[in-house]
Amino acid sequence: VCQSASYFDNKVFLVVNNSQKIELVSPVDFKVIQTINGFHSPRYITWVSAVKAYVSEYYANSIKVINPTAGNITGSIGCAGWHDEMLLTQGKLYITTVNRDKLYVLDEQTNELRDSITLSYGSNSMVTDAQDKLWVLCTGDAIRGTTARLYRINTAYDTVERVIQLNKPSATRLCINKSRTRLYWIAEDVYSIDATDSLSSPTHFVRAQGRMFYGLDYNPHLDELWVSDAIDYTQRSVVYRYRTDGTPAGQFKAGINTGNMLFYEK
Repeated sequence: VCQSASYFDNKVFLVVNNSQKIELVSPVDFKVIQTINGFHSPRYITWVSAVKAYVSEYYANSIKVINPTAGNITGSIGCAGWHDEMLLTQGKLYITTVNRDKLYVLDEQTNELRDSITLSYGSNSMVTDAQDKLWVLCTGDAIRGTTARLYRINTAYDTVERVIQLNKPSATRLCINKSRTRLYWIAEDVYSIDATDSLSSPTHFVRAQGRMFYGLDYNPHLDELWVSDAIDYTQRSVVYRYRTDGTPAGQFKAGINTGNMLFYEK
């Protein structure tokens, strides 16, 4: 399972979950340059420098540290839970936790856990807006009686400033537009909210209308929102493109269960 892809130093880093490895490939012809092994279940990469990056994992109760240039694992940081997306800002690494109600905060200089922020269950994706506020999407859990929620966090003090109850059984794939002023996510349909207005409420951006929306990201080169329809999870996905006003800009077929997107421009 190719879970995610990231571009750094003229290489594409493919995080291959079930095969427990990261493949470094050329962005031009996708030929393999190098393989980093030794993971349990890698999910996402967050970059610090040419010699340091973090890799989140399922089932490992840890965050791995790698040297992207040397192509090896240099350390492991104990961190309870199953982790997905991470985000580095102001010298701190924020770590989502899929199976808990905690957002962990790690000190980038010392590689030590610094704090945890209690949120709803199942944090899965994050972005920072134009004011450097951190937005975290939590999917919720029906067994625990929690629904999906969207949080805004002040990263200077690591305190929750705003909680938006989404009243949905699940919400995933939080992303932000090019100017970092508008948020988007999937909760059956695609929803949107103005990140600059504290009184704004979520609104429909695209209705699924029977489609199985699965992946979502913002293409900064075309200034478009792209959303994938997994259809029945066995055939090739369809990726739909939408302009900022919500009008269709086109569509194309991609691979099975298209979940994450990487926008590369030469």
